[in-house]
Amino acid sequence: MAATLAIRRLPPTTVANVVSGVRADFRGTAKAAAGAACVDDASMPETGAAAPASGGERRRDGLDKTFDVLLILKGLDGLLELVGGVVLIVVSPETVNHFAYWLTQHELAEDPHDFIANHLLKLTSNLHNTQLFGAIYLLTHGLVKLIIVIGLLRREHWAYYVAFVFLGGFVVYQIYRMTYAPSVGLALLTVFDIVIIWLTWREYRRMRARRADPHVVT
Repeated sequence: MAATLAIRRLPPTTVANVVSGVRADFRGTAKAAAGAACVDDASMPETGAAAPASGGERRRDGLDKTFDVLLILKGLDGLLELVGGVVLIVVSPETVNHFAYWLTQHELAEDPHDFIANHLLKLTSNLHNTQLFGAIYLLTHGLVKLIIVIGLLRREHWAYYVAFVFLGGFVVYQIYRMTYAPSVGLALLTVFDIVIIWLTWREYRRMRARRADPHVVT
């Protein structure tokens, strides 16, 4: 009450100046708060939006994971070839022959014309002439595959060139074999190798892009 009487006793111009000052202060405070809110909103990422990738950070997609899976399968294939080559060196042809006969005798008793059983017996019966060649072929083939797979999984620069040369050579040889001895298994293996070559080429181009510009996101 006393404050109200004191304000009424002031001259009109003084009261007007006080009110104008209060309004100006209030407007300034409101503008500052609105500016701070805009800054906060701009600095916060939108809900559901992906955070931007840092410079040079690599984005992995489904093809990258497919590439790694196929490489692991190719490595297992090379490991099996190594084991097969060692077996051909260590085990005598007679032992392999007896094992093949024991393995297929049940199938042949039910069906004497079983394709797989007869093919396996035919393959093992000729080991006396082809054992050394087969062992060397499996050992070198498996070793090269393992070296390529390990190098590509580690993204080594040299591994891409080695992969193009050897995998390309495998594909050419397999296509040549299919011209006189076609088989579904060989065709599937050829397609498998072609897919790996394509994914290797894709990864090689991305690696070159990252080397040319370390800040590029591929």
